[in-house]
Amino acid sequence: IEVKESPDNTLTYSATDICSGESITVTAVSGYSTYIFYVNGDEVQNGPDHEYTSSTFVDGDVVKAKIILGACSTESAEQIISVRPLPVVELVSDQPDNVACPGETVLLTASGADQYAFEVNGVEVQAPGATATYSAVFDDGDQIIVYGEAANACVSSDTLSISVNTPVATLELSSSELCVNEALTLTAGGGVQYEFFRNDVSLGAAGSASTFEVSDPADGEVFSVTVVNEYDCEALDIAPAIVVHDLPTPTLSMDEDPTGFCQGTIVTFTAGGGDAYAFYRIRGGVEELVQEGSSAT
Repeated sequence: IEVKESPDNTLTYSATDICSGESITVTAVSGYSTYIFYVNGDEVQNGPDHEYTSSTFVDGDVVKAKIILGACSTESAEQIISVRPLPVVELVSDQPDNVACPGETVLLTASGADQYAFEVNGVEVQAPGATATYSAVFDDGDQIIVYGEAANACVSSDTLSISVNTPVATLELSSSELCVNEALTLTAGGGVQYEFFRNDVSLGAAGSASTFEVSDPADGEVFSVTVVNEYDCEALDIAPAIVVHDLPTPTLSMDEDPTGFCQGTIVTFTAGGGDAYAFYRIRGGVEELVQEGSSAT
């Protein structure tokens, strides 16, 4: 009678106490024909491979293996796997919708763990420690990751991206060149709040009105507007200095005595003080345009 030796039923584990999601490799002694691995009594692998790897273990899982060589087989001892939960880490900023203004410092706050480390675009900017906050001026599109480690030594992370909103203020004038006593209308755009300025002096508190009328603009004055958009970001636009012309001083003379002349006499009127002239005749209370153009007579 030939008595064959049973296969070696020793199993080794890369770990038996892990954080959720980590892998464990179970290794049997090599050199046998078939290896059947079981988790909680369910077959999970059957074949010639003497190793079994999984990252889906849950706390309390029971692992064992059956090793076969020809007609002989043996089972390993059972091993209970301990799986520690990951912390639920959250990262938030003090900016609505994670949108900051250019040059604005953003405060990030993490929670859900005991130790935190911060990375910006893959570069560590704050080493692991108990401090749960990090603040900086970010560029548009910067990605921040916080790694949080719990008391059970398990680590998880959370990520957010910062957008930098660059507001664009616009200011249009109804005219850049006008005459004395003409009103000037300022029209702004690019925001939800507007404050208008005249020679750097405010024309009133900021408000939602995007237009402002100036009744007495003067030559050489400079108008500007400060615009605040929906993210509370501020921008400035300055219009070129305006030109305000004085009113002309018109003159009118005639080549006949204005107190009386003979009927049928041709009278020549001569105007002055301008570059273009419009002559009117008032007869019987009715005003009639008789000539318009550059001619002064």
